[in-house]
Amino acid sequence: MKSNTVLICGAGQLGSRYLQGLVQCSSLLSIWVSDPSDTSLIRAGERWKEAGGRESKHSLKLVNSIAILPKKMDLVIVATSADVRADVVETLASSIKIRCWVLEKVLAQSKKDLDRLIQATAASEAVWVNMVRRMLPWYQKLAVMISQQNPTDIRIYGGNWGLACNSVHFLDLGAYFLNETLISIDAKWLKCNWHSSKRAGFFEVNGVLRAKYTENKWATLECIESQEIMMIEVKTSEGIWQINESNGEAIAPDGQSISGRLENQSEITARLVESILNTGNCELPGLDHAIALHKPFLNALIEHWNKSQNRVDTILPIT
Repeated sequence: MKSNTVLICGAGQLGSRYLQGLVQCSSLLSIWVSDPSDTSLIRAGERWKEAGGRESKHSLKLVNSIAILPKKMDLVIVATSADVRADVVETLASSIKIRCWVLEKVLAQSKKDLDRLIQATAASEAVWVNMVRRMLPWYQKLAVMISQQNPTDIRIYGGNWGLACNSVHFLDLGAYFLNETLISIDAKWLKCNWHSSKRAGFFEVNGVLRAKYTENKWATLECIESQEIMMIEVKTSEGIWQINESNGEAIAPDGQSISGRLENQSEITARLVESILNTGNCELPGLDHAIALHKPFLNALIEHWNKSQNRVDTILPIT
């Protein structure tokens, strides 16, 4: 059986979860993991063993230099932080023939780096971005039901859910549920006091973002300093849908309960990779769609960052 060659670039928390998921792939894989940190590579190797990787039919090689990698890859998953993603993608694309890509979000920290991602991946067959809710059976079922009720607005609210690093997920969810295209984002209701995020060197902010879609539909993203759980509400002609991801329950306007859950990356990876390798397609949004969400988002937040910090930066330190 011919093996497919898969690279995970970035062996941190998320990269190692991708790696665990590859154990379950039915296609024979030659897996490479690249990260400059030997500590991260060791941890990734341990998680591979925990998931049963040593007993699988797949091969695994952990390397700390891109120069060691093969010159052809069927699939490259880039799970680095946003600050280095464009550099990593350009370096890989210049030295390896890559059939398909999956990129993590936030894609980049500037419009310039978004453009670099487009250019660097142009020779590949396809590029997707891991805004994963479109892949989840629960959300797919909800999208069908909600679409039948003429949705007009979506609201995401709660405490400390990471507005800067996670908003693109919900901007995409708005596009998915409302079946419309994002037009603009207003950040004037964000707080001025940006604060350090869980990852050193990156920042977060609380407050409200307002996103306008075509057909005068809206998404409101609210994040406050509290332990309040995050909730999602969708306004339709039939009333309000309430989605609680923490307990896996969605309540329709008529009171019907639709149960589901957010799967872990390690659970999703196998069917994602199998779909790409076997069909050349998957259920994730493509790069063009993702960049159309990222550009107004980054523009709005960079403007707010500069105004609140009295700076003239072109790069937003989020990931």
